[in-house]
Amino acid sequence: MNRKGIFLARFLLLGVCAFLIARIGYIPHADEVSPQKMICVLPINDSKNEVDKGVFFDTFQDALSYIGELKKNGKFPEKGIKIVLRKGEHKISDSIVFKKEHSGEEGKPIIITAEDKTESTISGGIQIKNFKKLSEEEHTGRIKKEILEKLYVADLKEYGLKSLPPLKLGGHGSLELRQKDRGYKGYTAFRYVEVFFNGQAMTLAKYPNDSFLHVAGIEGETAERLPGFSTMTNVKIKVDNCPLTNWTKEPNILLHGYWHYDWSDSYENVSAIDPDKGEIELANSASAYGYKAGARFYALNLLCELDQSGEWYLDRQNMLLYFYPPAPMDKAQIEFSWFEGPMFVFENASHIYIEGLHFKLGSGNLIEIL
Repeated sequence: MNRKGIFLARFLLLGVCAFLIARIGYIPHADEVSPQKMICVLPINDSKNEVDKGVFFDTFQDALSYIGELKKNGKFPEKGIKIVLRKGEHKISDSIVFKKEHSGEEGKPIIITAEDKTESTISGGIQIKNFKKLSEEEHTGRIKKEILEKLYVADLKEYGLKSLPPLKLGGHGSLELRQKDRGYKGYTAFRYVEVFFNGQAMTLAKYPNDSFLHVAGIEGETAERLPGFSTMTNVKIKVDNCPLTNWTKEPNILLHGYWHYDWSDSYENVSAIDPDKGEIELANSASAYGYKAGARFYALNLLCELDQSGEWYLDRQNMLLYFYPPAPMDKAQIEFSWFEGPMFVFENASHIYIEGLHFKLGSGNLIEIL
């Protein structure tokens, strides 16, 4: 074939390819998909996850909308659907909500899985890279001067985090959780953000560091707030040899104590402190079993008591994270688990399976079924 013939053949071949692409659409191979398109929806078949034959999406919401349209138009695959997450970390900022219209069917499940058994992780946290040494000018008056040069601070607003609610926790013996039948209201823990240093959970600033305080005396009234329990109101606890003057500047102190029985704990928010009287007034008096002298407890969430390596404190008003690292920071991975919602919500949904995925850095429930 001469040069002119070769040219004409190539031209015709390109024309045919263009026609076919226009007619059937181009489905890119997995390696050609842009990095942000991490979610693939494809029919279930008897072979492995052939993601190059699927449809790619940027978000779970887009993928669910697509599945809803398939069902609406009677095009749901005869063996079901796989939602395949490509290798890597998938950040979420909203719960992934499956409703009835996103359900599988009998013999036609929806399977959420990883690509070819690779490590696909759904993460509710952020990696913090903007820590800087705390300067003298940033000294708040609540930080111990002897550890000032060892502290780092990060502005979480730079990661789009604008606010977090005040810290509140429950416990086995907490009225925040207990019901009349001596059961619980569905949750055994409140949402709780954490700091991780190279995968290890760090300690929220506390006092004392390695032991307990003890209640020296109790003031309060007996009140039947929950039948069958020894509840109280307007409780003030007295303590000895405790740095309460420093604590008066702290906006969100929690006390974690075994207030009556040594096998039942609750967290107490503090409403007021009187250093002269050695008294701490509890905001909710949340212990279902009451309080007694000699009970053991410790205090949490105090910037003025951040004095041990591995401790941290979050200024929730200004979204500043203070951290005393346990090791050099230069090559460390520091993560913050901020996402408070459940990662998956199944609302009147059915025939859905999750397999082979990793989850990390959620501060709330992983799954809620409604």
